[in-house]
Amino acid sequence: MYNWRDRQPLNDDELLAAAEEAAIELINQPLDNETITDEEQSEDEYFETSNMTTVLHAQNLGNKNANYEMEANIEIENNTPTAASEFSESKKSKKGRKAEEELKRKWKKKEITTNIPSYSLDENPIAEHFQHCSTYTDYFVTVLGSNTVKDIVYQSNLYAIQRGKTMNFKECELLTFLGLNFFMGYHTLPSYTHYWSCAEYLGIATVKRIMPRSRFEQFLKYLHINDNSTIPPDNKDKIYKIRPFVTTLNKRFDILNNGTRKLSVDESMIIFKGRSTLKQYNPKKTIKRGYRLWCLGDQNGYIKKFDVYQGKNEVAEH
Repeated sequence: MYNWRDRQPLNDDELLAAAEEAAIELINQPLDNETITDEEQSEDEYFETSNMTTVLHAQNLGNKNANYEMEANIEIENNTPTAASEFSESKKSKKGRKAEEELKRKWKKKEITTNIPSYSLDENPIAEHFQHCSTYTDYFVTVLGSNTVKDIVYQSNLYAIQRGKTMNFKECELLTFLGLNFFMGYHTLPSYTHYWSCAEYLGIATVKRIMPRSRFEQFLKYLHINDNSTIPPDNKDKIYKIRPFVTTLNKRFDILNNGTRKLSVDESMIIFKGRSTLKQYNPKKTIKRGYRLWCLGDQNGYIKKFDVYQGKNEVAEH
């Protein structure tokens, strides 16, 4: 049984021969139209079969050339670099250069000598600032600064006047007020009013003698460090009311002691359980609730500088 799939394809010569035979058959075949004009007859006579092979061969070459041009165009189009291919090639080349640079590295062990300047300052407190001190109060005032005490008294009287009152606070009274607060820190009672109580098991005679309770309460009410009228409308500093005091303490700490050569920055907590937007809570710390401070300290535990932590979004600069 004949199968068209078993038939071998014709080569170029066989195709030309088959085409020439088909052309001869078409020429010898009579026309259906019997009325043939002279023009048509002359055209038929002009056609020569001898040129058929040359014509077909030329057409075949033309087709081959056209196919070759099409294939060449396709290859050129395929080889034309696009933006994506250029980017990928440049990326690959960069990676290759980077890999080559990394491979070219040769690590060597070398001892590097660092010249650390010598620390010639005295690491102990500067004695000249404490030569006149004979009592604990003198040391306290020296660290605090006499001008600081005057400024606090001035701001407290100014605040009382702004509230329509006249208190006439004095520097010695302020020191007494601060001393009573220190005393209440280690001799605790349920309420500060109990220190002036008439009961023998509550009242403290020393406290009653050095300051009346009414005067103590006036200090609690009008104690001030900064002028409220100077607060800017766009203030972002949460400790603006005590900022002058913090700035003064940092200056005094730096003047009174040079500190050791090695310093460290760490946080410290001041215990506080009241209400405040600055209060922090850290269950992993010994003091879980209170004010957090950033401190610059030396090996002896001396604080050279500190500031109050105001939260993640603090923007105040000092």
